[in-house]
Amino acid sequence: MEKSDEIKMKSYKRRYLILAVITIATSISCFQLLEHSSIGDVIIKYYRVNYSLVSWTALLSNISGIFFFYPISKFITHFGLRKSLFVELFFCILGSIIRCTALGREQFWLLLIGKILPSFSLMALTYQAPVLAAIWFKPKEAALVVGINTSMCTLGLGISFALPKLYDNADIEKIRSLLFYTSLITAIIFATLLLLTYFFVIDEPPKPPSLAAQKRKDNTELPLKFLLTNRNFLLLFCAAFTYCGLMQSIPVTLNQLILNRFTNGHDTLSLAGTLFQFASIAGGLISPSISKKYPKYRLLLFAHIILVIIPTSAYLYGLWTRSSLCVFISLLFFGLIYSGAHVLIVDYAIEVSFPFPESISSSIIYMASMSSGLILTQVVTICFQKWKSLYVCFVFVLVELLCLLYLSFMSKETKRLEADRAPADNEKV
Repeated sequence: MEKSDEIKMKSYKRRYLILAVITIATSISCFQLLEHSSIGDVIIKYYRVNYSLVSWTALLSNISGIFFFYPISKFITHFGLRKSLFVELFFCILGSIIRCTALGREQFWLLLIGKILPSFSLMALTYQAPVLAAIWFKPKEAALVVGINTSMCTLGLGISFALPKLYDNADIEKIRSLLFYTSLITAIIFATLLLLTYFFVIDEPPKPPSLAAQKRKDNTELPLKFLLTNRNFLLLFCAAFTYCGLMQSIPVTLNQLILNRFTNGHDTLSLAGTLFQFASIAGGLISPSISKKYPKYRLLLFAHIILVIIPTSAYLYGLWTRSSLCVFISLLFFGLIYSGAHVLIVDYAIEVSFPFPESISSSIIYMASMSSGLILTQVVTICFQKWKSLYVCFVFVLVELLCLLYLSFMSKETKRLEADRAPADNEKV
């Protein structure tokens, strides 16, 4: 390569600020996702609805992720990081304002409307993390960026499980007040992030952080057929469809299952949900850190899925025997292992589909996750409500075994890492 043809590469500190804006927005959006299902019994009492309807407050993002994943991802690809982030934060603010007004006891329908717009934003924010990683970060940092975003998402979910204690023994007026101020606070946070986006977020750095980033930029017009004929990508899609829905179905059904099995249900629910979510934060950071040093994706995924079967089985045993200690320990380890596997599936899908646009490839994987979460949650919620039998929960173990089956047919492939192995001048500022 001639000296004049060499691509100069830089890593800019601004990338951390943009990452902070996206991850904080993701965290608050995820808090809103489980805000009402985590206090399902309170919402049932206040709005006079049933568990099945309450579960839909957490599943609206699945609808947008299933039916609108492609338009959302194409919107991000076409308009870039800054403009799409503006729209997402505006939708979040508008949704919070609508929920501030949905305080009448016959206005559950308005509450659902107030959750529709943020559900689109949550999906878009999820797709943006891999895009940010590809544009602003080096390939070996990409999994960690996705992991940080996943961990911040989990942090938001975990905070929502502190709500049952806040609403404990609350009368109707207190419930109304708490619902209002929670929505108001989220609106203020999103407005602050909107201002930060206006002043500090730009679409891409002046110089790429890596050769892979430059090659990705030169191949943005690849047809969708490139992705849909990729064998490894399709297998990862199937793995995500069977496995990744657990991240949503387990916390959404936690309220219903624990309150049915334990007399001190609210205390058990708060601690179990918090342990699960905060362990997931650690898992979302530990596993991508390992893959950064040891990028053996297929082997790492196999290890994660095999290990996660143990705490899943222990969780079911704890529910069966009404052992709160067993539930706590199993959910702690489940969250730690599961979250890491979820990050690795997303990052490996981007790896094998390089240089296809990350917003689209990741959105397809998340669509599979959302579909799985929607189906699993409704199956467990409806069947348990009808039969009160824990046998239905063995579907959690079944999907993990199916995921192992799909992964066994995968071959080793690291397109993105190979694209970055050419010599180049790297400079950090």
